[in-house]
Amino acid sequence: MQYSSQAVAKPYFIAAIGLFTGQVLFGLIMGLQYVIGRPIT
Repeated sequence: MQYSSQAVAKPYFIAAIGLFTGQVLFGLIMGLQYVIGRPIT
């Protein structure tokens, strides 16, 4: 059974997953820059 609230929540859930993935990738990049000590070009 599909409720109307599920259809409304789906785009927000997809956006939240996208933002979380971006945050993880950004954190990994910043962590690598901190460990390596020079900008990644």
